[in-house]
Amino acid sequence: MAPATCITTAEDELINAPFYHGFQTAAEAEPLLTKDNGRFLVRLIEENGHFIYIVSVYWKGKKHHYRIFQTRHGNFFHLNGIPKRTVAALIRYHRFSQKPVNDESGACLRSYVERSHYAIYREQLTILSVIGHGEFGEVRRGKLRVGMQSIDVAVKTMITDKKGIDPNERIRFLREANIHMRLQHRNIIRLFGVVVYNDPILIVTEYAPGGCLHDRLVEKRPTDKERLNYCRDICFGMAYLESKEVIHRDLTVRNCLLSKWNVVKITDFGLSLQGITKVLLPRARAPIRYVPPETLKTALFSHKSDVWGYGIALFEIWSKPYEEPYREIQNNRQLRKRILEGYRLTPPKGMPKKMQELMLKTQSASPDNRPTFKTIKKIYFGEEKSTFREYVSRIFRIS
Repeated sequence: MAPATCITTAEDELINAPFYHGFQTAAEAEPLLTKDNGRFLVRLIEENGHFIYIVSVYWKGKKHHYRIFQTRHGNFFHLNGIPKRTVAALIRYHRFSQKPVNDESGACLRSYVERSHYAIYREQLTILSVIGHGEFGEVRRGKLRVGMQSIDVAVKTMITDKKGIDPNERIRFLREANIHMRLQHRNIIRLFGVVVYNDPILIVTEYAPGGCLHDRLVEKRPTDKERLNYCRDICFGMAYLESKEVIHRDLTVRNCLLSKWNVVKITDFGLSLQGITKVLLPRARAPIRYVPPETLKTALFSHKSDVWGYGIALFEIWSKPYEEPYREIQNNRQLRKRILEGYRLTPPKGMPKKMQELMLKTQSASPDNRPTFKTIKKIYFGEEKSTFREYVSRIFRIS
């Protein structure tokens, strides 16, 4: 096994192999193994501070996962008794000789699964200064070389140490990337790709030069027009996530970035999940000032808990000057008790009446009484192609 602090030079060749998918769990690999005998891929996992290569293969109705072993001194790799100098050479041998990788199943390697077009090589990146911190580690500014172009990007790094990291944290980091790569929307930060072929894993996203919305609200005094735009952009982004069955679970103005043109981009999918309507999260990890009563009681999240978080964001956006939610209650245990008892934020002064109405609807104790993002979008902001004049008239005509 190779130490988790490096990958040997002998395996550099593997990084360029089309069948190598880098860090990947069995759960992520299995959907890629179509029902063709011998369909395979090679992936990487970390176990007890060591890197382990795995061959995942479909054979006669079953999906198998076989560990590639190393000799004691790490000079050779083998699957079924045949040693080769590199993993790539070992895979080539089994593929072209059709010697089974496991005698019991008889599984052979025939055609490989092409890796994702989101794959980025470490050599394409120039990593610059730290610009923030995310769910798993540092966020740095960087440059991504694509052909003759150089693109400004943000690079999320999973921080590791000499002991390696919790495998569950690595899985969660990869899950964030897997969810993110399915999302394409003007108000969602764009994912350019992922470096998964060597350590540390890197998630490469669009760079938002406008910085964090929270910082903008604290340091500057946005105009009412800008505040309305922020409310609209977040709603449109969240309505898109809702349509894709993605629960964000951490919607705050701190997780909203601003483009060069002051457009809100929702980011940080470290707590997000896709394809489900409700999910449990350990209470210790719940952002207590942004979660609804049912989550405080049961740790249950849903799209309606994201709607609650949106209401808190409305409060932050319209506070002049910026005010932390529930700033009058700093003790989290006491705050939890008060929210469960029915304590709510009061709409800030200067907030348009329609926005006050919306904020209060999002803060309903019952999730069933909160509107969906689809409904909020339709009633308060209209279609995404609506002009600013059209949706401003929606907000102010009853104010």
